[in-house]
Amino acid sequence: MTQIQVTKRNGNKELLDIEKMHKVVMWATEGITGVSASEVEIKSHIQFYNGIKTADIQETLIKSAADLISEETPNYQYVAGRLINYHLRKQVYGDYRPWPLIDLVRKNAAAGFYDAGLLAAYSDEEWGKLNSFVHHDRDEHFTYVAMEQWRGKYLVQNRVTGETGEPWTEDMAEDLIKQFDENYEVFSEWRKELIATYEDQGYLMLPDGWTMFGDNEKFRSVGNMPVQGLGACVLRKAVSLAQDAGLTVLFTLHDAIYIEYDYGDLGAIDTLKRCMDEAFVSFFEGELKELAKCVRVDPQTWGIGYDKPIIKDGDVIYQTVTTPGGMKVAASEYFVDPRAAREFDKFSKYMLESSGEDLLA
Repeated sequence: MTQIQVTKRNGNKELLDIEKMHKVVMWATEGITGVSASEVEIKSHIQFYNGIKTADIQETLIKSAADLISEETPNYQYVAGRLINYHLRKQVYGDYRPWPLIDLVRKNAAAGFYDAGLLAAYSDEEWGKLNSFVHHDRDEHFTYVAMEQWRGKYLVQNRVTGETGEPWTEDMAEDLIKQFDENYEVFSEWRKELIATYEDQGYLMLPDGWTMFGDNEKFRSVGNMPVQGLGACVLRKAVSLAQDAGLTVLFTLHDAIYIEYDYGDLGAIDTLKRCMDEAFVSFFEGELKELAKCVRVDPQTWGIGYDKPIIKDGDVIYQTVTTPGGMKVAASEYFVDPRAAREFDKFSKYMLESSGEDLLA
């Protein structure tokens, strides 16, 4: 009979031990009412194959427990939360048992994350006292939603590889900056001249009069000022034009303007686009003015009356509506940021359905 090997997190291979998986699931369900370890395992439908990663087995068990969460069996949210906690500890510590605090500080100081002065500032006894205040067993009481939110947003890790604890030195950062300057030579030269001008005349002024005076020692901030600042000029001009055109401007966010209009009055979107186009073009002259007319806008609208957005394979699919001016607009009952589509898909089943009347009551 062929024996199956699993690939551990450190890359080593060992024989598959089903009993280990049973123990983890039994631990995750221990002391929680209304849940079953065997149900989690049956629901997982794990297909073992030679070389399967232990991390993949753990993620499958987490998904299995999360899929069992319902109004009738809500306590599976704690099972899934514990399984995530186990997964994270193995990922960070290489073991379920967390390290003593001083060992963690030593490792991170050696890697360049912490100031090594921390080790000299406190004695081993004081680190031991601090460690006594940390109660890791409380981590077992977090729900699935809480743990997913925590590892998705707040876990310090390489977002590409998923690795934790990869050090970045100042030399590595400088090397990346050097590569950027070599690949974008024209922009880099323009930025150098800009910084020199700032140092010589003592200020930089945007087209609408906003000024950065000569007390900013952060040269990268100085180099970014005309680029980001021009965007701010365009936005301020567009808001002014939109208000003059009778639109109700609620607020701005980054490079977007949010307006309120009556349902069905899609002409308001055409008006806002015209204001944004006019604002952008107004800051250019000559050939650049013609090029500026090619600016693209990405309008979206949402509110009661439109279809709910569909989340599929991590993408958000919206209903499409057409304005009187012929512009295609993504429309939905509510907004879902594409960057958070997967998280929304996970958590939406815990959200209560409410009508517009309920929300406004």
